[in-house]
Amino acid sequence: KPLPAVAKNDTAAKLIIETRAEKPTEIQEPKQTPAPAAKPFAGKSKLSSLASLRQQIEKANCTDSIIADKPLQPVQLQAGWDKYIAILKAAKNPAAQSFELATLHIKDDNSFEATATNNLQQKFIEMERSAASEFLQKELCNKQLQFAITLIEVEGGTIQYERPLTAKEQYQKMAEHYPLVQELKERLRLQLD
Repeated sequence: KPLPAVAKNDTAAKLIIETRAEKPTEIQEPKQTPAPAAKPFAGKSKLSSLASLRQQIEKANCTDSIIADKPLQPVQLQAGWDKYIAILKAAKNPAAQSFELATLHIKDDNSFEATATNNLQQKFIEMERSAASEFLQKELCNKQLQFAITLIEVEGGTIQYERPLTAKEQYQKMAEHYPLVQELKERLRLQLD
């Protein structure tokens, strides 16, 4: 015997089962909420929001290939240089003092010159050059950033220290200031002869 068709109701599905001796029994199935209709571009919206988030991060970190390199500005360059000096000081790197003493000169939009006043200062900056360059490229949003290190010796760059006077030089200096010292020496020499 064919089973009767299941009646569709908007509120809940009902199943009707007929038994031979009894009248039809109605069993209610638990109401199932229909799955939300899939939006045609639901996956694309998630990807687009992810892409926009990535773009925001790239812009914040200056890593987007679309963003043009920013030209160097003296204030931003000095601020980035000072931040790198702070990093060196935090790491107790002896090159920090050399970086502090260097003077910066912008050559063009993508390069600058760090001027050192002695060989030791130049060598310390040279040792940290690649790390400093990488840091400044990110900090200043300029992937083409380069810097040169120039040594300019300051006139009178060698510091002359006053050495202590010998005994003979001390005597001559006293004799110049006090003529009686010379006279006293002459008297003593005459007495000893």
